[in-house]
Parts: sequence; structure tokens; C-alpha cells
Amino acid sequence: GDQPPVVTVDSTIQNKVPLNRVLGIRWAAKDDYGIERVVLEFEVNGELKSQVLKRPVELSQSISGRIMNSPSRLGLKSGDKVKLRVVAYDNQPEPLMDGEAPVSNPDPDAPIGKRGESGLIEFTVIGPKLRAKQLIESNKEFK
Repeated sequence: GDQPPVVTVDSTIQNKVPLNRVLGIRWAAKDDYGIERVVLEFEVNGELKSQVLKRPVELSQSISGRIMNSPSRLGLKSGDKVKLRVVAYDNQPEPLMDGEAPVSNPDPDAPIGKRGESGLIEFTVIGPKLRAKQLIESNKEFK
């Protein structure tokens, strides 16, 4: 039967990321039928946000890419604690049980397929001020 997409991320990201540094997280999604879209989901202070990373014109069984946004381009602020994952949807809706009516989605653009998620990547966004302060603190420890 149809399996949900498999999503992998390759991240050497530090647990503290400067506001204006490109994340550069590589991702890849594979599916037995085809990937309909790949979305970046990130949770900041308990609020979930998402951004479409790729929506292939033709269904593709394997697509990959790299997140070239910086925290500031994602609307994040210094001090934000972020949980980020890459999510892929295939184009096969979940089969309906007998007698089950299809769920009408209020958003016509919402994905219909099965969802596959990468592991979570967690980091804290740091601004230049925070970084300077941390350098001073870590220098103190050496004296």
C-alpha cells in the first residue's frame, strides 16, 4: 500500500544560530507515488508556522533541496527558541473507510496526501548583542 513520504534532514546546525546566518539545512523527501509538496514547519514560542519549500510542477518520487533562509527571513527574533522540521505530503489521500464521507477542507490549497516528517531540529536564535554578551561571559570563566 501507499506509505507516507520519508523525509530526511542533514543538519550540522549549532544550537545557537545568529539571526542573519543562512540555515543551510539540506533536506530530501522520497515517496513511492510522488511528492506533492514539501513544507518547512517551525514552532516558535508555542506557535506553529509553515512555509512551502518546494512544490514540484510534476509529481516526483524524490526531491531534495536546502533551506537557504536565515532566522530573520523566517520572521524570527533574537532569543526565539525554535523547533523546526521538514514535512512532505504525497498526492494519495488517506483511503476512506466504508461509509465515511470525504472531509471537505476549508482551505482548497491544503495538502490532501499523507504526511511524512523529518526529525526535529531545535535551536535558539541569537542576535549580535546576545553573542557579544556570551563571549564576555565565557571569557570570564578562563580567568
